[in-house]
Amino acid sequence: MPLTPKQIRDEVKHPIVTTSVEKAIAMTEPRRSAELNRIRKATIEGINRDLHRYRAVVRDLRRWRTVAGPWSWLETTYNEPNSACSLKHNHLHYGFAVVMHIDSLQTETQLELF
Repeated sequence: MPLTPKQIRDEVKHPIVTTSVEKAIAMTEPRRSAELNRIRKATIEGINRDLHRYRAVVRDLRRWRTVAGPWSWLETTYNEPNSACSLKHNHLHYGFAVVMHIDSLQTETQLELF
């Protein structure tokens, strides 16, 4: 059974550090915050696009399982609905992990100010 987007977000345990985030961290402060906010906004937009596609893929997977049967994936070495669902799940997981990392950086920075 495919996970809900909330379940995918909740399964993220470790943030992911990307090259663009590392470059932003190296910047001086006014540019650093602006760049991190820009990356965060772009990542959230990507998550929203992935969510739209993930929901469509899950609908296709459920429809396919209804027609083909719940154990039909054992009969083939490759099936498109399961693969598409798995890929979109991973895209969402990655996006949530990047946002988690940026949020943790911004919290640490705010704590340093006090």
